[in-house]
Amino acid sequence: GPRPGFETPPPMDGFGVTHTHNQRPAAISGWLVWVAIMVTGLGTGLVSVVLTNISTGFGNTRLQETNALLELNRPLAAASVWVTFSVVFTTVAAYITVNYAPQAASTGIPETKAFLNGCDVKGAFSLQTFAVKAIGVCLVIAAGAPVGLEGPMVHIGAMVASHVVLSMEQFGLLRSNQDRNHLLTHLVTCGVASGISAAFNSPIGGGLFVVEDL
Repeated sequence: GPRPGFETPPPMDGFGVTHTHNQRPAAISGWLVWVAIMVTGLGTGLVSVVLTNISTGFGNTRLQETNALLELNRPLAAASVWVTFSVVFTTVAAYITVNYAPQAASTGIPETKAFLNGCDVKGAFSLQTFAVKAIGVCLVIAAGAPVGLEGPMVHIGAMVASHVVLSMEQFGLLRSNQDRNHLLTHLVTCGVASGISAAFNSPIGGGLFVVEDL
């Protein structure tokens, strides 16, 4: 069945959870919240660096092979290699997205905004979606498509945050479902800010993006 807190978002009132007379306010240690925020930020930044290096490496491979043929005065072969690399990269990215994680298509910003507004976005933050998103982004950037990490990093940051909360729950650091839901809602917002900060090297911009768009 779906993992709690990831297939069905917590009920929300703004950025908090909705309380009933039988519920108590979520009580999470302050140091635990700060640790979760730091892990989310560091994890998102690390993912951004890794994806940038991988996509750059793939792109440089395509460029080097093409330049080698141009130096041999073989322009048609060079053009063929250039196009072949692009077609292969985009085809693989499209195939894995369509067949394994359709939720990884596009930037993922609408899915993240929907989650934060209390909508059920099935599979949007799963590990499979994360893997397909990361691989697909690297391939399409290396193929020379007019895309970048900026939009996808919003979704990736939210996924990193959701898995931080899941890990904390598995280690018994969250005492109740209400604590989990409360932290998940806020940490996903921090993950979005981390994603924008990593993509643009702009921490202030990440904070402003969350305030303005989410």
